[in-house]
Amino acid sequence: MANCRALLALTANDATNLEAALVGRSIRPDLPVVLRLFDGDFADRIQRAFDINTSRSVSYLAAPSFASHMLGQVTDTIAIGRHVLLIGEITIEPYSELENQVLATLRRPNEAWVVEVTNRDGQRLLASAASGRRLQRADRLLVVATRRGLARMISEASAPAESVERAPIVLQDYLPFEPPRPREG
Repeated sequence: MANCRALLALTANDATNLEAALVGRSIRPDLPVVLRLFDGDFADRIQRAFDINTSRSVSYLAAPSFASHMLGQVTDTIAIGRHVLLIGEITIEPYSELENQVLATLRRPNEAWVVEVTNRDGQRLLASAASGRRLQRADRLLVVATRRGLARMISEASAPAESVERAPIVLQDYLPFEPPRPREG
């Protein structure tokens, strides 16, 4: 332990991990310790009480990623302290709230940040360079967001649920798109 640069306690047993961390600290008080615990609140309390350099709750870090992957729009996650940011790809659907919005209006500090837009031709544009561009159906947004921010943006990019007769939309030099009319009867 005298030559150790750090102690990693990463077994599947919380009691074993905590005991190893405390024994390591009793032998060498300046030893940096990384501790894996299941419960997030417990990990936080242990980190403060015993001045553990880093304690992480695997379930706390994994749960948002798991739930978001179930949606199919999350490509990765970034853990920052006890928070998790999600990286997702969202497609602008016809008649969604985001269709025809100016990209710059999607700047949402502490909630969601659009990093890149890919148009229907596959051209990738950095959001900072395309901030004045109007979003069009089939555009794909690469977004870094909180869980709430991503859920909000997914909702706004989704087509409305109700079937309402809508006027045709002209996309640049393309022919007008006429949505199917609702069936009567």
